[in-house]
Formats: sequence, C-alpha cells, structure tokens
Amino acid sequence: MFDRDHTSGFNLRRASPQALVNHALSLERSGDPQSALEILLERIGNGVKARPVLRAASNLAATYADFDVFPLSEPGLLRLLNNRTVDRTPLSSIAMFKAMSRWPLINIIGAGETGIWDTAARTFLDSADELLEDSLFITALETDPIQAFGMESLLIAVRARLLREPAQLNSDATMRIALAMIRQVDLNEAVWPQDDSETTILKNLPLGEANIALRALYGDYTPIKGLSPTDISHAGLQEWVEDRLNAAARLQEAAAAVPSFGAITDKISLKVGAQYAEAPYPRWTSLSVPDGGDRLAMARALSGDNQLRGVKRPDILIAGCGTGQHAIASALGYGDKADVLGVDLSRASLAYAATMAETFAVRNLSLAQADLLNISALDRSFDIIECIGVLHHTAAPLESWKRLLGVLKPGGLMAVGVYSATARAGLSKFRASLEQDITPTDDNAIKTLRRTMIDAPGDDFERSIVQSADFNTTSNLRDLLFNVHEIPLSLKEIRDFIDQQGLRFRRFEAPPAINARFIATQGQDSLRDLESWINFEAENPDAFEGMYVFWVQASA
Repeated sequence: MFDRDHTSGFNLRRASPQALVNHALSLERSGDPQSALEILLERIGNGVKARPVLRAASNLAATYADFDVFPLSEPGLLRLLNNRTVDRTPLSSIAMFKAMSRWPLINIIGAGETGIWDTAARTFLDSADELLEDSLFITALETDPIQAFGMESLLIAVRARLLREPAQLNSDATMRIALAMIRQVDLNEAVWPQDDSETTILKNLPLGEANIALRALYGDYTPIKGLSPTDISHAGLQEWVEDRLNAAARLQEAAAAVPSFGAITDKISLKVGAQYAEAPYPRWTSLSVPDGGDRLAMARALSGDNQLRGVKRPDILIAGCGTGQHAIASALGYGDKADVLGVDLSRASLAYAATMAETFAVRNLSLAQADLLNISALDRSFDIIECIGVLHHTAAPLESWKRLLGVLKPGGLMAVGVYSATARAGLSKFRASLEQDITPTDDNAIKTLRRTMIDAPGDDFERSIVQSADFNTTSNLRDLLFNVHEIPLSLKEIRDFIDQQGLRFRRFEAPPAINARFIATQGQDSLRDLESWINFEAENPDAFEGMYVFWVQASA
C-alpha cells in the first residue's frame, strides 16, 4: 500500500484528487507512467471516486503499453471496470493480462500455447470452481472484447469442448463461466471462428431451452425469440435472456422514434448506410465522461474573434454520429445549455445512440436520420459542427464538407476528422488485395481471415493490423478491412480546400506523443500553421494512423 511516494516525499493518502492527478502527470512526464498508474489505481481501490482521478488512470492505460501488471491494484481495476463513465477498454485489457499472469490461468494458457488447446480447455473446465472465484477474470471477460489472443484461443477451445460435451453445463460453476463467455461473445459480436465440425453439430442441435447457452456461445440467439425469461430455470441464464430481450426491444423502439430529414438517394450513401445498418459501429459500452462545459470553453478559446463568447445556448451539429459515442461525449462536454443534434445514415446506429444517451442521462442531444448531402433539409444553422470519421465515407469528401459549411453560421467552428491518404496507403493496398477473395458481407470468411492473421501474420504490416483495437469485434473488423467506400485525403488537399472556402485553420487535435514530435522539429509557434504540419507528415508518414482531426473557423 502506498502512503507516501518515497521518491518525492509526496503524501499520497492526504493528497486532494487534483494534487494526486498532478503528481501522476508529473511522474508520467518524467518517464515513469508505471508508477503513475500504480499510485492512481491504489487510491481508487481505497475509495477515491473523483472523476479526474478515474479519467487520468484510464488515459494512462490507453496511452502506454507493456505495463507490469503484477503491482497494479486489483480493487482499483475492479472499481474502474464497474464504472461506465471512464473508457474501460484499456483497463479491461490490463485486468485480463493480470488475471492471466497468475495461477491457474497462467498454467492453463501456457499448456495450450506449448501443446494442444483442447487439453488446456479440459483443464480449464476442471478448474471452473476456482476460476469462478477470480472476480478480475470474470469481470474483464464481461466488460470488453478480449485483446489477449492466448485467452481467446483458450476460450474458443472451451466453447468447442462444451458443444461436444454439453452435460458439463449441468455444473453450476461451468454454466456461470459459460454465461460470462456468452457476454463476451455479445461484446465481440461473435468474432471467433468455428470449424466445420462445430458448424455441423450446431445445425443438428435442437432449438429447445436446453440449448440456449450452447447456441449463444456461437452468437445464435434463435432459441430466445418469443421466449419468456420466467420459463428458464437457471437464474443466470434467465438474467442474460432478459437483458438480451430488453436490449432488442429498446433498440426497436428507439429506431422507430428516430425522425428523418430528406430522402437518401445517393448510391454511395445507400451502400454506406446499409453497411452500418447491418453492423452498427462501434458497439461501445463505456465513455470517458468530460466535465460539463469544458468543451464549450475550449471552443470559445479557439474562436479567435470571440464569435462564440456571446452565444448563451449554442446550436451544435454532430454530422455522422454513428452509434453515438462521440456525440454523447460532446453533448456532455458542451453542457446542458447547448442544443446538440446528431445525424447519421443508419437508423440502426441511431437507435444504439439513443439507448446509450438514455443510459448516460443525456438530455441535450436529439437524433435524426439524414444524408450529409441533403443537410440543408434540416432548415437550420449551427454555431459548431463536428464531423469526425465521416467525410471519407462519402461519394465526394470535399463536396460533402462544402455542404456542411453551408449550414455553419458566420464565424462558426468546425471540427473535422478524416483519414490520411499518407498514413492509410499501406492499409489501402492491403485491403485491395483482400477484396479480390472475400465478400465484405461474408462474416464467416472475415472471421477465418482474422484468425489466420492472428496465428501467422504474413509480415510486420499484417502484425500491426492484428494489434489494432478495431481487430476484436465483427463490426470494427468490417469497418477496418472491408468498408464499402473510403476516400482518404492528403493534407495538401485539405489546405487547398480551406483556402478556397475562406476558412481559418485553428489547430490539430493530435495525441500528446505526436504533438511532442511536432514541437521538437517544427517548434511550439508552428502548432497552428498547417504548412508546418504538411512538412511534419512528410517526415513522419505514420503520424496520423488514426486520422487527421483539426478545427477550422468560418469567416464572420
């Protein structure tokens, strides 16, 4: 337990939440993110609930890799995994690796990696009572898609063993672990592949109540259609069925309530909308909740001529809001006085966004189905527009951007996120080679390809794709490798468009590590100079692997 950081004399137990965060940031800047995360998790485990502390721990986990998981506080990790208001994805990964680093999982996975996974699966099932007591393992399994491929291999083998020996589910401990695995399959959208023998068994499996769990382990929810949860005897299975049916009903109700503005007739828009209707992206469950008003204060600071300072109730458009993760964070960050509208092509994505807005008690966000090409059908204008990860999926990105500028008020701000043609060059070439052999809607072929890449990536580039966070769910994988339409842009194209439209470049929203690299070569004073960013990318072609995200301002 940390009472005092002996390297600095800092008293951790008596420190205020903000002082604790400042100390952790100081440790991070000095090159010691490990100690920073250890200290934060220790205090969280001892009951600290302040949002800045929780957020700082999540940010550290997301920024750095290869933490030594052994000294990280388990109570702290568990508290964060049970909190939707922080980004749990990196924390879940750390928690799973911590659980895998100790007995009995370390022995079981080691046996599978050096021998036969089916044998490891038998040992896993024989250890069900003990594994069920590992709350960190079970919680991580139920919280976020697994990013540990050794654990994935083990659970694929466990699933196959249960399919061949269903009587093992008569054990309460085994059934409860199977239910945790089912929730993992829900989270990863059944991204694990199955072999031909499993497919044959599943085809011949009767549709009765007894086989609900077995089918659910493979993402088949046919047996629960029209079923009443009260007809199920096992309490845990009953709870899962009830959750699943309630979620489906909420989505159906939310989809029906979404209004539409203008007809969607563009061929590319229809194709893209169909993809995200079939596979809404991303299927998120947690959010790093900002402090109310912080984003509005940031936007006002960016407004060089103070256009936004006199706006008491700003109108904000989230153009292409998808499943709502960014839109909800923005609505919370702009504060209750902001009126935020999110639009998207996919009604299914909007339905997911609506249910998550309800979960996070967001009251200032409304949603509508609309095509950016017909954005004028809204018959309103906006002080701020945010369009992140959308323009490159339209038929003509710069024309779509121009349409959005048509509903931006004079002096208004716009945040744009678009794929970099430079950073995506390798991925675009790789995707083109895949599309010759695999139909983008063939989920089984995509899952098989994914597992082949995990087991034997062909080169370092494939290995980097495998390590992407988008590699671990079906919808994310389709978006990454098989998107139906994508046109990345170059910074020179963006610069020319900004000049043509009379916009003013305000700043990049780049990760801290990229900002540091930029400042080291271009200088602090060049952060708002787009030409300097063009020079920087020429020297660092991988800098924008995610996407360009930047702010511009319209003329007053």
